[in-house]
Amino acid sequence: MTSQRPHTRRAVLIAAVLGTAACTTDREERPESSRTAQKNIEKSAQTDPSPLLSRTRGIPEEATVMWFSGTTGSGAPGPSTYWIDARIEVDDAQAEQWRSLCEEAGEPAAPDVVRELAEELGNEEFRECPALAAKLGDGQWEQRAWISNEDPVVVLTLFGDG
Repeated sequence: MTSQRPHTRRAVLIAAVLGTAACTTDREERPESSRTAQKNIEKSAQTDPSPLLSRTRGIPEEATVMWFSGTTGSGAPGPSTYWIDARIEVDDAQAEQWRSLCEEAGEPAAPDVVRELAEELGNEEFRECPALAAKLGDGQWEQRAWISNEDPVVVLTLFGDG
């Protein structure tokens, strides 16, 4: 009976060390990309503006759109978060009006979109604009917006529950 005690103590010690190591791992030290939900594309590129217009406000009906959508996560059962990444082209007057909201926007930044949409953006230079995101949002979906520095193009990302 005493011969099992050292093995039990060792097993408990190993479990405690492993448990402590797992608990003390600082999630904030991981790269940002490892904390971002994975976007799973469910459809190829879409150009019908209706689903995008129904989840936003202020996008002109005559805008030319291209968007991708899907859910986030690993596909495990449970509630899903839906996402849309969109490229929206408007007329020059609308683009200038939106740019006026973005005068305080920071340095040029690449929009945080799926690779398939990023490829469609080419070499356009964008600035993230929280004021434009707030203006275009419907209050039910989380959104981010980037506006092109030269072209009449906005990139919008949406996250929500359907």
